[in-house]
Order: sequence, then C-alpha cells, then structure tokens
Amino acid sequence: MHALHVALAKRNNMEKNTSRRQSFVGVVMKTATKDTVAVRVDRFEKNAKYKKYFVRSKNYLVHDPENIAKVGDTVTIVATRPISKMKHFKIAKIDKTIDRGDSSPRGVSSVTAE
Repeated sequence: MHALHVALAKRNNMEKNTSRRQSFVGVVMKTATKDTVAVRVDRFEKNAKYKKYFVRSKNYLVHDPENIAKVGDTVTIVATRPISKMKHFKIAKIDKTIDRGDSSPRGVSSVTAE
C-alpha cells in the first residue's frame, strides 16, 4: 500500500511541475538572412584558481518571422522546437532598440529644395 501511495504522490508532483523554457538576453549581431537573426549572449564565468570573473560569449541563430529586430537591439530569446538545423530559439521580446535617427541614406538630406 505504501509503495502505491508514493507512486501516486510522485505522479501528482510531476503533473504540477511545469517546465519553464530556457531563456537568454542578448544583443542582435547580424540580420543578413530572412527570418533569422544572430544573437550574442554573454555570461560571466569565474576562474577557479584565480577567482577572477571574465565574459564568455555564445552566438545563437534565432527565429524572427516578422524581421523586426535590427543590429544592436537587446532581445530576450526563448527555446522552442527545432526550426532548422541550427535554429532552436525564437525572439520573445525586444527589450531595447538603438536610436537610428534618420533612415535616409548618408549624404541625402530629408529637406526638399524648392
């Protein structure tokens, strides 16, 4: 009887625990391909011997179906089903955007001459 009670308790705990998706905050590095951006995620790591912290970086290919992220934006990415061989993340939200100012090409003023 006790073993059955323990098994039922474990099953109930497993049903209550909802797994949270893996998420990171990073900076968009490249937007060259359609529906995909490259995001750099930085993390601090401590050297065991010298107790010094240093930055480790990793690049992730992230799904961006609306193509709204631009280079320099800070984004939050979350794990998702595999979209392609290298894409396993999608953009959850754009945290900060870089002020791009005027979108006209360099050397062309937005004021029309009359």
